[in-house]
Amino acid sequence: MTEPKYYDISTIIDPDYKFNGFVSMNYDEFKNKIIAYLNENKHIKCGDILFAGSTYETRQEYGFYLVLENNDFVHEEYIINTIIDNYKELPKDINYKNLIDDLKKYHEYHYLLFFGGNDSEIDDCINSLKNINLYM
Repeated sequence: MTEPKYYDISTIIDPDYKFNGFVSMNYDEFKNKIIAYLNENKHIKCGDILFAGSTYETRQEYGFYLVLENNDFVHEEYIINTIIDNYKELPKDINYKNLIDDLKKYHEYHYLLFFGGNDSEIDDCINSLKNINLYM
């Protein structure tokens, strides 16, 4: 079973993130820094989740990225939708259960952001992952 990893790289990509709570650079520079980070960190695999933050000050739930093959990555408004929309690109035996459980236990704020900041939809999102065998 493939166990994806979670990486909070927000303060690596933008050191001011710690103080601002959002990414304070233009999107092209931001995207290039994510690409450079992936190229430098070969241990990051397809299916892993990055939190790099968002340039939208009040929308940090947009700050998640799904890593695909060849250090490519995709991003939509909500990471849960990104995973579901791209599940055919992921390893067939990938399981997000432990990653989500660890987020809940160790990164409560990011756990809520993972589900779009809306805790009332968590069960529906998890059921959607279960329906496509990504949460076992």
